[in-house]
Amino acid sequence: NKKTWQFNVQTELENASYEQACCVVKACLLDKNSQVMELYSEEISLNSYENKIVKLNGEISNPTLWDVENPYLYNVVVTVSVNGEIVDEETISMGFRYYHFDSQKGFYLNGRHLKLKGVCCHQDHGGCGVAVPDEMQYQRVKLLKDMGANMYRSAHNNPAKEILDACDKLGLLVIDENRRFEASVENLKHIESVTKRDRNHPSVFLYCLFNEEALQNTEEGRRIFKRLKYEVKKH
Repeated sequence: NKKTWQFNVQTELENASYEQACCVVKACLLDKNSQVMELYSEEISLNSYENKIVKLNGEISNPTLWDVENPYLYNVVVTVSVNGEIVDEETISMGFRYYHFDSQKGFYLNGRHLKLKGVCCHQDHGGCGVAVPDEMQYQRVKLLKDMGANMYRSAHNNPAKEILDACDKLGLLVIDENRRFEASVENLKHIESVTKRDRNHPSVFLYCLFNEEALQNTEEGRRIFKRLKYEVKKH
């Protein structure tokens, strides 16, 4: 509900050694002032070369919501410790928000009606092709925001992580677009990889699975789309 949110952390562990390992996984939620909001931990045992998914669950009351006008971000710090010593650590930026579409009235973000004003933006940039410096990615997103845009469509490939980071910080919603329209094993792994990479970005609210494909409006295209849609929803 609006006051209490379920907070779920899923961590994938791998014991790459030839011995059994016992570790403690901790997840810590930090606000903008680096104040600890919540802390979860669990002790895990892994056999040699075993992979295991650890799920830590909790609740947070009245979080500050991420919005295009107030893009408030939290950090989740996940650590893995063995015998009291941290052996792995990762910090992930995220935000709390909810949205829905109304067939008559349009789009709502955090219960507020929002007119989407977006751009279709290719990743390449004049003078440097697709090898765009991180600071230039941020500056371009900032210029779009200053223009009055509140949405970014990555045409016609999955956006660079730096673009999503900029949209998170500056408050632009993102349509995360996939280029390859096929249900091959290789592309399904690509869809899984991209979804896992981008799913914690509060800016990402839609995934686009193809663009201007010859197979659109065909039975084969419909089946491919459903397969890719399933893969996104699964992850």
